[in-house]
Amino acid sequence: MPVGQPVTFSGSAGDGETGIKKVVAYVNSEEVYSYTPSSPTSYVNWNFSFTPTTPGRYDVDIVAFDNAGNSRRYYTYVEARP
Repeated sequence: MPVGQPVTFSGSAGDGETGIKKVVAYVNSEEVYSYTPSSPTSYVNWNFSFTPTTPGRYDVDIVAFDNAGNSRRYYTYVEARP
């Protein structure tokens, strides 16, 4: 992927027992997105974009938290080139 081109991620998180509290995304350990439902829900859709500014690897972590304090992590990465 070229530097300066936006990268978009989207997905969903669900928890039928206690519900979803929050979804947070990090790029290279920096928070770039956070979504907290305005009312209790068992399922949320999320999406966010970021734009690599320099060549190299960008680690992407997306973490969903439920209302019981549990979390589920999804990891991927993007390799940006000049």
